[in-house]
Amino acid sequence: DMDKMSTIAVAGPAPRAHFGRVSGLEITISAQVVSIGSHPTDCKLKLWNLMTHEAITKIPLDVGRRGTPSCLMLRAQGSFIAVSLDDGNLVVVDLHGRCVVRSFECNVPAMDMAFSAEGRWLGAVL
Repeated sequence: DMDKMSTIAVAGPAPRAHFGRVSGLEITISAQVVSIGSHPTDCKLKLWNLMTHEAITKIPLDVGRRGTPSCLMLRAQGSFIAVSLDDGNLVVVDLHGRCVVRSFECNVPAMDMAFSAEGRWLGAVL
C-alpha cells in the first residue's frame, strides 16, 4: 500500500546492468530475468531475480569469439538459451549448468531462432 511505499528509503540509482543497449530479454518460468547487452565489452548473459532485482550470475559468451550478442531466444521449458553473435556464431547456453554447451559457426548472424517443442533441435534463419 501507499504507506509502506513512502517509508522505503531510496539508496540512489540502481547500477547499470549492461553497457550500451540491451539486445535481448526473457523471463524464465522460475522467475529469473535473462538479459544480454550488445556492447563489445559486455558479451555476457546475465541472470537476475525477478522479484528482488538482485543479480544472480554472469555467463561469458565471448570466450575465443570477437562478436557481440545480437539476439536472444529462450526455450519454452527454460533450460536452454540460444544467442546469435554478430560475428556469425550461434551459442547455446544451459541455464542450469550456467555455461555455453554448444557453439555453431554460421558465418552470418541469425535473424531469428527457434527450438523444437521437445528441445532437441534448433533452427535459425540466416
